[in-house]
Amino acid sequence: VNVIRISYGNASIFLDEPLSNLDKKTQENVVAYIRKLKGEKTILVVMHSDELDEAADSVIYIENKKLIQK
Repeated sequence: VNVIRISYGNASIFLDEPLSNLDKKTQENVVAYIRKLKGEKTILVVMHSDELDEAADSVIYIENKKLIQK
């Protein structure tokens, strides 16, 4: 898992492409863990795919150099 920064305590977690280069089972485990943390921590995930959209409270895309919130 490509973690940029994990802060201590109740702070935020930033993940950059957390599912890339992982087998299916490991991806499922990472997604389950992210869902478990939902509501406890602020999690910012940067990805090129939409695999975690359903677990998010808010999704922001960059399209044609514009931010689009879904």
